[in-house]
Amino acid sequence: MARAKAEPPDGTTLNVRRVWLDWADVSCATHHEVVVRQGALDGRRVGGRWNLKESLYRTRALRRNRSYFWRVRACNASGCGDWSPWA
Repeated sequence: MARAKAEPPDGTTLNVRRVWLDWADVSCATHHEVVVRQGALDGRRVGGRWNLKESLYRTRALRRNRSYFWRVRACNASGCGDWSPWA
């Protein structure tokens, strides 16, 4: 299964607290998994969702002046693909 490409890219500075995360559709995917972490790749999990039917996710309100990292993977009846690189 192809790896999903994550947007916005790494290092992006945003001026909103609820962020839309978007990624490229994977043709064989039936759902997606997304995870959002604060401060570091192994930081506190502050968002995410499993069994997401769309290739789009809106975070809850995030704290200002913090760094966040997120990644996504596509899944189907055969299992899930690799996680995207952290963005």
